[in-house]
Amino acid sequence: MTLWVMALANKDPEQGAEYADDVSPVYARANVLVHDFADLLPVLARWRAKFGEEITAYVMSTLEVSPGVPAADTYEAWDRFGPEIRIDVLRGGYFKISDYRSSTWGPDGEEQPGFQNLGGLPIHEEIRG
Repeated sequence: MTLWVMALANKDPEQGAEYADDVSPVYARANVLVHDFADLLPVLARWRAKFGEEITAYVMSTLEVSPGVPAADTYEAWDRFGPEIRIDVLRGGYFKISDYRSSTWGPDGEEQPGFQNLGGLPIHEEIRG
């Protein structure tokens, strides 16, 4: 089965409105694991209420090795290859989804190997701060 891992990005107004630094879920202010990609959207709504109207999150799919447990190399793969998907929550609550799986170039402009396109409620969610 597939899990989706999402982490809240860091925004730096000095870098511009579009800038968002992808942070490993291990260190992000908020992260979540879900089974269904659609379950990420209500989580983003909660994060938006807590962290501000315009936020960005990065998302990566991974294998579930046991109930609610991602593959052991999930966070290493995140750090090495970068997340597959960027979701921007725009003013008014609109979502802009950028999917990097269809190309060999990741969000950081580096070439990366293809990821598997595998397809409730949060299994695990952390919010810091």
